[in-house]
Amino acid sequence: MEPSLSCEQCEDLLADYALQALTPQEAEPVAVHLATCPRCQASLAAYEDTLTRLAQAVPQYSPPPALWRRLRRRLPAPPLVSRPRRGRRALAVAAGVVLLLGAAWGAWQAQREVVRLRQQWQVLRSELEVQRRALAFLTLPEVRQVSLRSDGGRARGVLLWHPEATQAVLIVQDLPPLAPDRVYQLWLLWDGKRDNGGIFRVDARGFGLLEVHAPKPLAAYQAAGITAEPAGGSPGPTSPRLLGGRL
Repeated sequence: MEPSLSCEQCEDLLADYALQALTPQEAEPVAVHLATCPRCQASLAAYEDTLTRLAQAVPQYSPPPALWRRLRRRLPAPPLVSRPRRGRRALAVAAGVVLLLGAAWGAWQAQREVVRLRQQWQVLRSELEVQRRALAFLTLPEVRQVSLRSDGGRARGVLLWHPEATQAVLIVQDLPPLAPDRVYQLWLLWDGKRDNGGIFRVDARGFGLLEVHAPKPLAAYQAAGITAEPAGGSPGPTSPRLLGGRL
């Protein structure tokens, strides 16, 4: 039978015990001491409570395999014989590092998810605001509708405009979604020249909305067209026209 431990000896092993870093032979006298010692029972409960709060503090995610591989290379291989106390302490510290790493990884992932949802909400709010203004625009007197058509494709669009206004609303359907480094750009044509009417993207269904801000009243333009351009827009069209129509 293993000799009984003093409270000081038991306290020195409790962190390893809570992390299950002791061998069965090493854990047995700790368990025997704990069965009759309220002081050490309270210390063990504090260790276990800390570990539980660390594990539950953030949503749990699995770190990338490459991260685990790098960590394993830095940890010593477990010995096949009974570990001296210093080795046990190193293993306990390593296990704590792994736990904290998982918690930190989970917190980072949770923060990324919050940022992503906030960005989606902002996009949704912007789109709803454009839709609200489009509906309000339709109630104005003398609002005109110009159909924008493609040369043989399914895509189509409508430009809602007022001759005396510099604002208009563009609605498009069935335009294919573009790569992240590309956008659609509206061009307003007058006397052989072009003004930028704004850039926009479409959703997975090919639907898009654009609140147009023209440099001049819309009555000054004779036609409108849409092309695909690099992100941020271009000073002039760099690709063939996809949709177009006369005002």
